[in-house]
Amino acid sequence: MSLATALIYWVIISLWLAVLTTVCVAFVRNPRTFGTIRLLLSVLSIDTLRNIIENIYFGLYFGGSTDCSRPPSWEFLVIRII
Repeated sequence: MSLATALIYWVIISLWLAVLTTVCVAFVRNPRTFGTIRLLLSVLSIDTLRNIIENIYFGLYFGGSTDCSRPPSWEFLVIRII
């Protein structure tokens, strides 16, 4: 079950990268068409980057905890409160 969770995070990352690529390509091709929608595209790009970073973190965390990767690669992600 944990392996499936880790793999799902990497699928989500690839989907968010596809969304970010689509938004950036659409904007770069013709920026004048997106005159008033430019703010919406900026917010969407920021939110997409936030989701990508968050999913990379949890993908590394769950992937490391299920022996998908070496344990030293995820131990620094654990926040210890003493």
